[in-house]
Amino acid sequence: MKKGNRLVKIAAVVFIVFCCIVTLKLRLDYNDMNAEKEALMAQIRELTEANEEIQYRLDMPFDKEYIMSVAREKLNLHTKDEIIFYTDMD
Repeated sequence: MKKGNRLVKIAAVVFIVFCCIVTLKLRLDYNDMNAEKEALMAQIRELTEANEEIQYRLDMPFDKEYIMSVAREKLNLHTKDEIIFYTDMD
């Protein structure tokens, strides 16, 4: 009976060690996935803000001010009355 009792104890210890290792691995996986989730949530917030800005621009009226702002921002144009100063700071 001693041999059978010893075998049960060894099996129990092996099972407990196995459970501890699996629990540790699952905890590490959980931490990694939680960090990935936070990074993805931050990316979603950034993209949502970008979408809102684009939607705001799409909703703007298509008038002279809008045309002039696009000309200044995208095409780097200016009116004949404006004076443009260039610096080496950019």
